[in-house]
Amino acid sequence: MKTNKYVCICVLIAYCLSLSSISLANSEAARSKVGFPDGQLVDFGRVSPVLLHSTVRFVNNHSDTLIVESVTTSCGCTTAPIDRDLVAPGDTATLIVELDASKKMGKTAQKVTVETNLKEDSTFIFRFLADVQRDLVVQPRSFPALMGMPLHIPREASVVLRNTGKDTVIVQKPILKMDGFIGDFSTMHDKEILLPGESLEVNALIIATQAGLRHGNVVIKSSSKYIPEMKVGIIASTK
Repeated sequence: MKTNKYVCICVLIAYCLSLSSISLANSEAARSKVGFPDGQLVDFGRVSPVLLHSTVRFVNNHSDTLIVESVTTSCGCTTAPIDRDLVAPGDTATLIVELDASKKMGKTAQKVTVETNLKEDSTFIFRFLADVQRDLVVQPRSFPALMGMPLHIPREASVVLRNTGKDTVIVQKPILKMDGFIGDFSTMHDKEILLPGESLEVNALIIATQAGLRHGNVVIKSSSKYIPEMKVGIIASTK
């Protein structure tokens, strides 16, 4: 009886070990054969509202050639050109990712999806996170259009700057950069102090010195930690 009991126990242990081996083999077979040397998540952390750059790679560990059928992004703010469409076994492909955070504020999450010809790895995703910081916000985002201006007669336009940060910001007198037009900001001091939560109206007298339609920027420099130089768009034309 003891011998039979011992045999049963041995058979049971062997059976359990065989199940474990099968389960492990199935698990390994289910794993992706595409390697990611840089991982599939890029966290930029706290950043200024600028163009963000990153490079991510993947390695084809399959025995067949990997064909990239498409690369798509979750937002028009993100581009991800790839250096090759055909990835031979053992080779690496690189995505050069750019995320335009210039119009973002706060936390943003974007993704790049790669679709391939392989059955086991038909789709894989890279994710990109950023926490876009702004301590100066302009409203509206651009100066009102000044159309049909007579030559040499000033027209007024304005926007409002708001300090959304926790620190005091010193704002310098703006400068207009637009050919054929002059910007007069004499209503402002050379340096304006903007406390947290405060707003500042930026008044500009725009004078046309040449005929035509122009696009330009009003450049506002400050002590802002995240946006030391802000460019506010402006468009103007003459009669």
